[in-house]
Amino acid sequence: MLASSYRGSFPLLWTAERGKGRLLFWNWDGFETGDFQGFILESFLFVRPVGIAATAGIGIMFIDDWPLPMYNIKRESHNITDTEFYYRVFWPDIKSFFAERNIPFASFLIFNYSGTTTPPFTGGEFFMAEEQASLKIAREILESPQELALHGFNHMSLTEKKTKMNPNHWPSKPVMKEGLTAARREWIDLFGEYSLPFAYVAPNNIISDPGMEALKEVFPSIKVVSTLRSGMGEETHTEFAPHHTIKDLYLIPRNSSGYPFTPENRQLIVSSITGPGIFSHFFHLDDVFDEHRSQGMTWQELKKDFARMLDFVKRHYPWLEYVSIRDAEQILREMDSSGTEFQWQENRLTIRSRPGMKLRIRLNKKSLSRQEGVKIIHRYKKAPALVVEMTSPTAQLFFE
Repeated sequence: MLASSYRGSFPLLWTAERGKGRLLFWNWDGFETGDFQGFILESFLFVRPVGIAATAGIGIMFIDDWPLPMYNIKRESHNITDTEFYYRVFWPDIKSFFAERNIPFASFLIFNYSGTTTPPFTGGEFFMAEEQASLKIAREILESPQELALHGFNHMSLTEKKTKMNPNHWPSKPVMKEGLTAARREWIDLFGEYSLPFAYVAPNNIISDPGMEALKEVFPSIKVVSTLRSGMGEETHTEFAPHHTIKDLYLIPRNSSGYPFTPENRQLIVSSITGPGIFSHFFHLDDVFDEHRSQGMTWQELKKDFARMLDFVKRHYPWLEYVSIRDAEQILREMDSSGTEFQWQENRLTIRSRPGMKLRIRLNKKSLSRQEGVKIIHRYKKAPALVVEMTSPTAQLFFE
């Protein structure tokens, strides 16, 4: 017996040996979602003499709705206006927070929160903040090593389907394109055509294929669309993969969210890193004003818990490299096209891949005696596992 339910009363996972083979049985339907992808892969590695899997080995940070319209409204519960908090507190704090850890991040700009899905598409909200804070922050991001990307002209999901979260749905794809054209025009007027966005996060994590087509037709510069890896209800969920029909568009979903380091977030992070090898995480700057998302914590408490989350990742996955959205897209496309192959024969593992590819190896009851064509980048002390990187197109690992 390897695992049981939380109270220990229900068996979830067990193993047995039959002849020369090994059986692993999951007594569970949780794999219907993408939340447990790492558990599935780890199962495959566990039953092999030596388990091996290619891994992206990357971390990506998304700040949704940032920068955003600010309304100079007093938040009584926090005795501060939204503009003061976002501009004077959140923004300096989050920049320092990531700079101290050498973590790049992408900010996904939203121009307004109007519920408009029919012409005319007019703006104005983005310029309401005192000292033009929203605009200043966007330009500061563009002048920095960080990325400024798009969350939308307004916060309406690109879909023609009317849902609970999308009561003001778009009437057609051509009208979606009109709304996106307004966003493109605003972007160019404020920031210049040279800076048009590379990535897009779907509002409410909902987008349809016609919505993606409209987005790509208006913004050819956009190469990445992000929703969720495992969605609930109306939410769009995707694999980490190229879009099935839209050329030059890659889907990079998010696995975890928020600042609180909850058991649920820990499970999502572990599953994603042991699955595709990606820590893909997003948060909102206004979580502190939301009792549910903040779990009643202050901004200082939220930062402290978020630091615990990142410390957990660093401690258990020190081989993970934080990258930009642009770099992530390139790494994943290269990984897709690598044609990585493994062959096990008489205690020898042969690997064919591209130099630079990272691989997780589960030793099980074997020990590594020598290797050719790879370098070890991390060896776990308390687990029969290590991470290697290819140094030549063909590698061999010998075990005993």
